[in-house]
Amino acid sequence: MGPAEGAVSPEALELLAQLGVRWVATDGGILARTLGRPPSFAELYRPWRLRLGPQEIFVFFRDTLLSNLLSFEYGKWPWEKAVEDFLARVYGNCSGWTEKAPPLLVIAMDGENAWDHYERNGRPFLLGLYWAIQEHFQPITLSAYLSRYGWGGELSTIWSGSWIDADFRTWIGEPLQNRAWAALADARDAAQASSDPERKAKAFEHLYICEGSDWFWWRSSKNPTPLFPHFARLFRAHLAQAWKELGKAPPADLETL
Repeated sequence: MGPAEGAVSPEALELLAQLGVRWVATDGGILARTLGRPPSFAELYRPWRLRLGPQEIFVFFRDTLLSNLLSFEYGKWPWEKAVEDFLARVYGNCSGWTEKAPPLLVIAMDGENAWDHYERNGRPFLLGLYWAIQEHFQPITLSAYLSRYGWGGELSTIWSGSWIDADFRTWIGEPLQNRAWAALADARDAAQASSDPERKAKAFEHLYICEGSDWFWWRSSKNPTPLFPHFARLFRAHLAQAWKELGKAPPADLETL
């Protein structure tokens, strides 16, 4: 699976492994932080087996540069030049490949955000890119690659972070964000302690919504938006409703979030 925002941690991946998830895909920056150095393309373009106690899960790492070129840069280019550049970079990255298994390039990006910036919503570029991929490369799903070729390296831990700078600072760390997280944690603790299964389940329906990444994304000073008051109001409403489902009055300071 591809976790939201490419976010991973040892604790989260251990839970996913327990639930039967076989693999996740995250950012190449996570591999660099885990290894303590920039990975080679031979290390980046292969899956890794991550052992966490009795659990194991396989991890794929996206090519951050190529993914970001698709997301943020190629839309400014003539589509033919963009396709040509993509092919040249892939061939350059894989030149002199000596590994037994073929290289696996993972592209991961927000599926909907980039195309408004491309000519005709990306149609000429995507058609050109897909034709080029069919002609020059072998598309394959991550599950199929893993079944056919196995993994290429072993990890005993993994860096905690997302596909934005290999950390979580987009969603936590600023005063307004930290206050919102604290309020959410208080409500979650109260729900977890509830002895009424029905009330607990209804409260968690709202808490799971509050745990979505968008609320905290828009609380960051790096992502200003005139729509923030609407996001804040919805967040407060769900948090307040969680308390009400538990039969308790929402804290008065919720209105200041």
